[in-house]
Amino acid sequence: MRILAVDDDEMILEILKASLVASGYHAIETAMSAPEAMAKIEASAEPYDCLLLDIQMPGMDGIELCSWVKRRRGYASTPVIMVTAMSERSFIQRAFAAGATDYVTKPFDPLELGTRVGLAHRLVEEGARTREKALEARLLRDQMEQDFRVAWSDPVTVFGVAGAIGQVNLENYLLQMSRSGLFSTTVLAVRVDGLEAYHRALTPSDFYFLLADVAEALSTALRGREFFLSYAGSGAFVVVIHGPGVTSTEELEFAAGGALELMGATEGFGALAELRYRCGDPHRIGVMRSGTSAVRTMHAALAQLDRNPADRSGVVEVASRAPSMGLTGLLRKLG
Repeated sequence: MRILAVDDDEMILEILKASLVASGYHAIETAMSAPEAMAKIEASAEPYDCLLLDIQMPGMDGIELCSWVKRRRGYASTPVIMVTAMSERSFIQRAFAAGATDYVTKPFDPLELGTRVGLAHRLVEEGARTREKALEARLLRDQMEQDFRVAWSDPVTVFGVAGAIGQVNLENYLLQMSRSGLFSTTVLAVRVDGLEAYHRALTPSDFYFLLADVAEALSTALRGREFFLSYAGSGAFVVVIHGPGVTSTEELEFAAGGALELMGATEGFGALAELRYRCGDPHRIGVMRSGTSAVRTMHAALAQLDRNPADRSGVVEVASRAPSMGLTGLLRKLG
């Protein structure tokens, strides 16, 4: 521990040094005035770990020096022990108000001084551990934010929401489904208007949790059906429903919006009420030889969201005998 002792009496400084060395502290520097101490502090590459200050010194006294030290970068929590003959209450009160950690009156007992410096040493060690933990927490937070960072157009896998899976998982699910399994399957794309502004304004982790709320509200609106949903990026979800499909997209929009407003009111996040679900046309898969056409339909449903709903040109129609291209060929054709 690096210690700076400040006193205008050279003999007191020698006694201080001898007492500290006897207590096991050897990295000790001295100054005989406040200006000299300030110069040493300014010139030091690293902050001193502990300061011992006399109060009565010509020019700037020890209490004023303590106040100056506490305003310096890196010294807010540095232990400062006042070593002084001034025992009046007013001096003690001023010293602690200026940021002093302890107060030792002259003439001091070397063993007592060693004990007080030992306490200061523990404060330094605890402060170092606290700073280390704070740094670790900051690094973890930064890493979390980096892990959550996605471009607006990127798909995101939402965890902890019933029926929510990753987009690749959803494509693989469709590719693995049998012809009979896809017979009564509907694909529906849903756009969440207003979400992009929050992608720009929120931290990556906050946007992810907002996205999870939006997905949960949509999942709630689909309750009672056999479905999967996935966030495909750009504010759009794709929903695959097996069995009875959506009878009215307007009802689904209303139900999902109502669930989101209720969540916003419960969580105190009223901004959720500003978001609006907008459904595209439901696409029935029909009878087909493989899941390849189902994946094409999923991408077509997403693409249709960006066009006028009345404009059906360019929508991929599902052929009942579409040949299987495999995932690699499909992605090449779609890309």
